[in-house]
Amino acid sequence: MSDQKNFISGSARKHPSYDIMNISFKLEDVAKLPQTKGYVKIVVAKRKEADKWGNEYMIYEDTWKPENKQEEKKDFVDVNDLPF
Repeated sequence: MSDQKNFISGSARKHPSYDIMNISFKLEDVAKLPQTKGYVKIVVAKRKEADKWGNEYMIYEDTWKPENKQEEKKDFVDVNDLPF
């Protein structure tokens, strides 16, 4: 994942009684993010401490991209060469 985080202004709070989160953010901020496939992946991560508005989570774009590693060629045994 890239060290650069594209933060999105908004708020995210976990409901105190249920396992749900209330998330709100400005569409303007999301529209500024690069959209190569017509959608944006976001991450909602827990903050070390709540901000001055009580938000315990932060929202940012998920910029992770898989590395393009070429797999090493594996030596396969020809089943016709087995002694049994």
